[in-house]
Amino acid sequence: MEWAARTYRWELPHLLHGLPAAQVALLFRQWKGAVAGSKGFTLLEEELMERLRHG
Repeated sequence: MEWAARTYRWELPHLLHGLPAAQVALLFRQWKGAVAGSKGFTLLEEELMERLRHG
């Protein structure tokens, strides 16, 4: 959960800029596992999924 909390505080465009889609997918899976059952992270989830869709 600590990792997800740190990630959530980062500026998302800065976090995802220049990352290959495979790395974003791994990041998303790690994040999903860290916040399983949590609420309030939907914006981050939407941004990550959008990045995955557009590679």
